[in-house]
Amino acid sequence: MAIQADPAQRRENFVLSDSISLYSGSPRKVRYIINEYLDIGDLISLMGVSRSHLYATVGSAFQNSVWVVQQRKWGYRLEVTDVPLAHRVILEIFKKAEEFSSRFKFIRQIIKSPKVLAANAQGHCHHRVALKALRALLSWFPHRDTLVVWEKVAEMARLKKFDEPTSIQDTAQKASQFAEWISEHQSAVDQKIKLNLAGLSVSFLHPAIGRLTQLQILCLQDNQLCRVPAAIGQLSSLKKLELQNNRLTSLSEIICHLYSLQALNVEDNLLTDIPPAIRNLTALEDLSLQGNQFSIVPAAIGQLSSLKTLLLRKNRLASLPEVICHLYSLQALNVEDNLLTDIPPAIRNLTSLTVLYLSENRLTMFPHCLGTLPRLQQLYLYSNQLTSVSLTDGQFTALQRLDVSENQLTSFRACQVSSLQTLELQANKLTSLDDSIHRLVGLDTLNVRGNQLDTLPEAIFQLTRLKSVNLRANRIVEYSDLIKRLKERGVKIYL
Repeated sequence: MAIQADPAQRRENFVLSDSISLYSGSPRKVRYIINEYLDIGDLISLMGVSRSHLYATVGSAFQNSVWVVQQRKWGYRLEVTDVPLAHRVILEIFKKAEEFSSRFKFIRQIIKSPKVLAANAQGHCHHRVALKALRALLSWFPHRDTLVVWEKVAEMARLKKFDEPTSIQDTAQKASQFAEWISEHQSAVDQKIKLNLAGLSVSFLHPAIGRLTQLQILCLQDNQLCRVPAAIGQLSSLKKLELQNNRLTSLSEIICHLYSLQALNVEDNLLTDIPPAIRNLTALEDLSLQGNQFSIVPAAIGQLSSLKTLLLRKNRLASLPEVICHLYSLQALNVEDNLLTDIPPAIRNLTSLTVLYLSENRLTMFPHCLGTLPRLQQLYLYSNQLTSVSLTDGQFTALQRLDVSENQLTSFRACQVSSLQTLELQANKLTSLDDSIHRLVGLDTLNVRGNQLDTLPEAIFQLTRLKSVNLRANRIVEYSDLIKRLKERGVKIYL
C-alpha cells in the first residue's frame, strides 16, 4: 500500500509518460530515467536550461535539494540527493508487490544495504507501479505555487528552438495540445499563481496561456520574444510580469490592460518608447526600463502615481524631464550610465525618494537641489566629471551614504550631516582633506583610496564613530602619530 500524504498537503499528481525505469548507482542517491513528461508542477523554480541539463529546485519535502535532469541517449536521468523519504515511499509500495519480486529486489537493496551496490548497477520495475510510487512521493510537496509548463521537456531540452511553428497547421496543433493540457489539469491550473518560463529560448507562446486567469506572476525573461504575446492581455490577475533580456522593439498596448500589474520588468531589450496608455497601470509600483535605447523619458511615466521604483539605467538619456518630478511616491530612481549633464531643480519634489543613482553620467556640478530631499539616504554620483563638492548646512539631513568616487575632485568640504555613515572619495585628485571633515560626526567608513594625499588632518581624530579608513594608493608611506592613535582606538587603517 502506498504511503498517503497528509490530505492538507495533497495536490495534483505528477504527470509522466508510461516509459520509465528506476536505478541507482550511488548509496545516497535515487535516480529515475524518464523518457518524456509533460509537467513538473512541484518544482519551486526552474533555475536554468541548457542543451544537456535542466536545473530546478524543489519544495521542503526534500529540503530544497537540487534536481538535475541530464540528457542521455536513452532518455533523461532525474537525480535527487538525500532522499530518505523517497526510500520509505518506494519501499512501502514495492514490498506488497510480490509478483514483481525479482524486479524489485534491486530497490530493496537500496534500502537495506546501499553500500553493496555496484557503480553501474541498474534495476527495472513495472511502469505502472513506478508511476504510483512517484506520484505518491511527489504528493508530499507542500509548495506548488510555481507551475512550470513544458509541453515536452525532453523535446525542449534537445531543440534550440522549441517555439518556431513551421506552418499555420503546426501552430494550431501546438495551441490545441496546450489547451488540452490546460483542460486536463484545470483544477491544478486554477490554483497556480506563478508561471516560470524563463531561459527557454522561446519566441512563441501558445494562445492558451491566456486561460491561466488566476496567474499573478509570469516570468518570461531570457528568451527570444520579439513582441509581447497577445494572450497575456487576458491575464487579469497578473501582478508581476518579467520580460527582461528578450528582443522586444516595442511594447504592445496589451500590457496597458493589466490593471492589477504592480511590477513590470522589460530591461535589456531594444525599446525606444512605451505606449501612452501605460498611464492606465495605476497599481504599478516597480518599473524597470534599463538597458534599452530610450533617448527621452516617456511622458506617460509621470502619471504613474503609485510608482515606487523607476530604473532607467543604461539608456541614451541626455536630460530628465520634469514629468519624473511628479512621481511623489517614488522611493528609488536609477538613471546611471546615461548622458545627463544636469539635474532639474524640480527633483526636489520627490519627497519620498530614499535612493538616487546618478553615476556614470556627464555631470560637472554637484546637484545641490538634492539637499532638500528629506528622506534621501543614499546618493551615488561616481564616474561623473565633478571637480568639487561643498555641502551646505541644513541639507541632506537623512543622508547615510555618499559616493562621489571616480570624479575629478580637488576639494571636498563637509557640513553638519550627522546621519552620514559612509563617504566614498576614492579615485579623485584630492591633495588634502579639509578640516570640516570633523563635522561628519556619524561617519564610520571613509574611503580616500587613489588620491594624492600625503597626510590626514588632525580633525579626523574627532570622528569618534570612525571604524575604517582606506588610504591606499596615496602618498602616505608611513604611520604618522595620528594614524597610530587612530589604530590604538580600534580604527582599521588600510595603507
